[in-house]
Amino acid sequence: MSFSEKRIPVFVTLANTPRDYAWGAPGAISELLGAPATDRVEAELWLGTHPGSPTRVLAPAGPASFDTLDRWLAAEPEASGAPEGALPFLFKVLAAASPLSIQAHPDAAQARAGFERENAAGIALDAPTRNYRDPFPKPELIVAMRDGFEALSGFRPLSEVVSDLDELAALGDLDPVLDALRARLAAAVAAGTETEVLAHEVSAALDGDREAERSALVASAHSVNGTPLPRLADTVRLLVAEYPTDPGVFVALFLNRVTLNRGESLYLDAGNMHAYLRGIGLELMTASDNVLRGGMTPKHVDVPELLTVVRFAPGPVPFLPQTEVAPGIIGYQPEGANFALYRVDPAIAGEFRVVTPAIAVQIAGDSALSQGDERASLSVGDIRYLTPSDSSVRIAGNGEIWVAAGAYGVTS
Repeated sequence: MSFSEKRIPVFVTLANTPRDYAWGAPGAISELLGAPATDRVEAELWLGTHPGSPTRVLAPAGPASFDTLDRWLAAEPEASGAPEGALPFLFKVLAAASPLSIQAHPDAAQARAGFERENAAGIALDAPTRNYRDPFPKPELIVAMRDGFEALSGFRPLSEVVSDLDELAALGDLDPVLDALRARLAAAVAAGTETEVLAHEVSAALDGDREAERSALVASAHSVNGTPLPRLADTVRLLVAEYPTDPGVFVALFLNRVTLNRGESLYLDAGNMHAYLRGIGLELMTASDNVLRGGMTPKHVDVPELLTVVRFAPGPVPFLPQTEVAPGIIGYQPEGANFALYRVDPAIAGEFRVVTPAIAVQIAGDSALSQGDERASLSVGDIRYLTPSDSSVRIAGNGEIWVAAGAYGVTS
């Protein structure tokens, strides 16, 4: 019997190997997922079909040639619930011991245009100078898995920047270049030109034209004492420990500093300038690897291209609210996104339906899933592809399962 004639399994066991980017945390992903301890740097565990790191299929997977999730879905795209033969989202476990790059992601039109432009220029998809590795946007959400996940995200009102500079001034003499910056920003607030001045200052910094201000900010941050340190001084010290001369340290002055407790979330839409600082979380995004970087990284930096996608309007921290989908099921569902993340409590939920392709990870406790005559037992760290169906998945056990799916992909 050919594979196409076989019944498609509801629960497919998955696995992958964490990527070892330099900013990763030794053994942190293994610890979260209950794997044997390791001192290997672990930064991101990719779960999905993106060619950058396709997830492996363990069982049941049909013929051995279908060793990765993308190949398995392509072999049975209709029956497996992925008509395009690929998942529209990319699910990650992320662990950061040190700050990631200052970055932003393109919207759909920018991604397609950039991808086609670099193709026409003959830039290889795996070239280190490639900006657009696929034609898709990359909105993303991050949910903290432990208290104290820290990030920079989105531009804050210039009045807050002025207040922070005032605080540094009150603790010691403020360097004349920072005093002049404070005056420029205060004038922009008074004149209603915050967006224009913000764009000018950040662009100038990333182009290398704010070195005097960056140097003075670093000196000022190191000159103050106290417990706790002023928030701005703490941010600057954290960044300069890894990137002592990087212009991104000055750019951080203009960004919201955010601390998430476990279960709290940010949604980073196209154009949001951000940098994760430290912590472990679950990240979900459109299946794209398009990252435009402006600093704080050994990777490719393209300031002119980054500035074409950044949205400079100051605003509040982009927290993503949680919604109760059903008893025991909490949803993180960004408006307009093609993905959603769900936290399922097996002891309360009882059952749920999966109406889009989905990937489930057991983060705590143990659970048992069933649909018809199929069964799956999950312990901490177990990962399953869930084939969409009109029938409910029954669930029992304890702890929590996190399910990544298409938009509104999990229902009661």
